[in-house]
Amino acid sequence: MWALSLSNPAFWTVLPTIDPMPSWRSYSSAIYDPVGDRMLVFGGQSGGTPFNETWSLSLSPAFPTWELLATQGTPPPARSRHTAIYDPVRQRMVVYGGPLLNDVWALSLTTLEWTQLFPAGRPVLERYGHAAAYDPVPGRHGRVRRTGVV
Repeated sequence: MWALSLSNPAFWTVLPTIDPMPSWRSYSSAIYDPVGDRMLVFGGQSGGTPFNETWSLSLSPAFPTWELLATQGTPPPARSRHTAIYDPVRQRMVVYGGPLLNDVWALSLTTLEWTQLFPAGRPVLERYGHAAAYDPVPGRHGRVRRTGVV
């Protein structure tokens, strides 16, 4: 693990962590949960095998600690190249997309329960390798494009 100090000048340092830790993977998503002072990592793949695990990296102790979360409910199918955002109003992580996927899932950060969401309107086509952002303004809707959310 590495941390980027945002001081002037910015610099990188190694963060020592305590085992266990997730296996090496690429194309996962991550959010920062400011209430729990932790980073949550979902999915990703290693050697072409996708995962649907949710890991938490606690950032408050002197040595950050990884934990494989024992989530409740039915988790999303394994995936990679998806996006996740932090929803501060509902205290949840929202996960969308991945190759051949256009489903939306939410993980409650208080109960650790997964729920599939079914947005109203016409479904968005499958997306992967895209970007997403949380829009805090009620009623304002973005358009999802191949290059991200606008």
